[in-house]
Amino acid sequence: MQETNTERPDGVPHNSAVFDMLIWMDNTGGVHADMTTPSINGKCMPFQSVLHCLTDYCLQHGEVNVEEGSIRIRCISELIINNIHLRSNPVERHGAWFDNIVIGGEPDEHNIVSSIYGNLQFMFFFPDTPMIQYGVIHPAYRFHPQYSVFTHMYRMEYEDDPIDILDSSDHMDRKGDCWVLDDNETSNQSSPHLNIVSLEYTQSHVLMIPYHSLSKFRIGVMSQSLWADKFVTY
Repeated sequence: MQETNTERPDGVPHNSAVFDMLIWMDNTGGVHADMTTPSINGKCMPFQSVLHCLTDYCLQHGEVNVEEGSIRIRCISELIINNIHLRSNPVERHGAWFDNIVIGGEPDEHNIVSSIYGNLQFMFFFPDTPMIQYGVIHPAYRFHPQYSVFTHMYRMEYEDDPIDILDSSDHMDRKGDCWVLDDNETSNQSSPHLNIVSLEYTQSHVLMIPYHSLSKFRIGVMSQSLWADKFVTY
């Protein structure tokens, strides 16, 4: 397996892990993701769900350079972008650390931008374009009603969610304009639905707390910059 010099582009702090992974498909159609320095960075190997998301994205990405049959990605655990310090690290000193972030979305047909809220589970870039960094995120649905004065309720996306979840009376309380919460949930075996996004439009961190230990919901605390709007009139 060929190794290369894993240079740090601008924005990658000196204490960030930096390592390469090779993604490739064998003659039988089997997909592989191999770390080039497992003895050094083996603890940084992402979750299986993240690996599936990475391989699907890279093998479908038409503009990626392929070297000796493999696609190389450079992986990082920390990044400073838009003056925001992002962390996605399974081996922080006091345990795994995956930031919750807000990313500005693309304008829709009405030129309305809807931000993406989610949990950042991995970061990487392609060595040929180090100025464009990507994140694997576990997003929340874009309907996040107010839960208290300073909080909103976020429902994270999962692979087994019904396609019509936003129209389902089992999940939505239209009269109250809110989610039906999973107060009686006794297990959560669902796999997260992951997306890959450009980190270029990262706007901020967001504090998101599990509704309860088995919940698919997160209570998100409103940005302090908006607190005054709740009490001050001009």
